[in-house]
Amino acid sequence: MTIERVVSRPQLARGRGKRGGYRTIHYYGGNDIPVFLLAILKKGDRSDLSQAEKNELRKQLAGLREDYRRTIKARALELKRRRR
Repeated sequence: MTIERVVSRPQLARGRGKRGGYRTIHYYGGNDIPVFLLAILKKGDRSDLSQAEKNELRKQLAGLREDYRRTIKARALELKRRRR
């Protein structure tokens, strides 16, 4: 399952509350794959992603999960070969 999210974080240390926060865009590809941080945006610089932007992001990320799994599998096989 693929999830793209925009999460708002307040900058409480600067006394700006939620309005002065930032948005983080993450990619979650499954339990066996790390969460990828794709972007950090100041909330004042832009609004939420539009549906068109989310759809484009999904297209661009379509192969990331499979590529990651394939790379990890290849590394594991290489490590097994080296141990022999």
